[in-house]
Amino acid sequence: MKRSLRRHIERAINATWPRRGEVTVALLFPDTAFPDAPTWHPGPGFETTVENHAWRRDNNDGTTTAVVTNVGPKQHPSLTGGTWTDPEVWTVTAPSCHIVMESGALWDKPHRITWTLDDPQAVIHRQPYQTHPTATVHAYWQAFENTWGFQPRIFEYGTPAFGEGRRWIALTCQPGWANLTGEDDLLEAAVTICRRFGAKARVYPWSPSLRGIPVREDIVCLDNVVRRLIA
Repeated sequence: MKRSLRRHIERAINATWPRRGEVTVALLFPDTAFPDAPTWHPGPGFETTVENHAWRRDNNDGTTTAVVTNVGPKQHPSLTGGTWTDPEVWTVTAPSCHIVMESGALWDKPHRITWTLDDPQAVIHRQPYQTHPTATVHAYWQAFENTWGFQPRIFEYGTPAFGEGRRWIALTCQPGWANLTGEDDLLEAAVTICRRFGAKARVYPWSPSLRGIPVREDIVCLDNVVRRLIA
């Protein structure tokens, strides 16, 4: 497996030169890779906008409901979000034309859910984050990242990047730069993760249009993985 993956990485490097772009190895995990991982979902009709963190549902009556977890205090415009001091889980139903609901905020900056405080039509339900099931989910994956240097993902900007429910990570390097994490590190990290979790590897050369790979090339920092798996 290692020899074959090395050949694919070398082929991607040759396809990338001389543009000095990034070579990416996407690792796709089987359903059985993380059997103990906890999950939580707000219920039928909700689409994920930020994995394990934010969800959105159109109610077909001119309103939209959003659920955002780990909302910190003072995350309101001008830092006047309220007097609470601990993170919360917000469930908000507001007019679909509200800027938070209709813009890309729930996919990019879901903490802006606190902007609905200014809308008298918004119905806001707030819960303590520390006792919510998502706190357990986040704690599991944070501990996993502390050990392995990455968190496997399903979604890329609200879309399953490699198929419904398929977890993945993407590791990148920029070949030819002596002061950067290189292709040898990329190979060793990918092989270690594949052997440990049964992942399958896909190798992508750099694409100027970013159309050659279904995820952003900076989605996972290879340096973090290398520090934990190889050093």
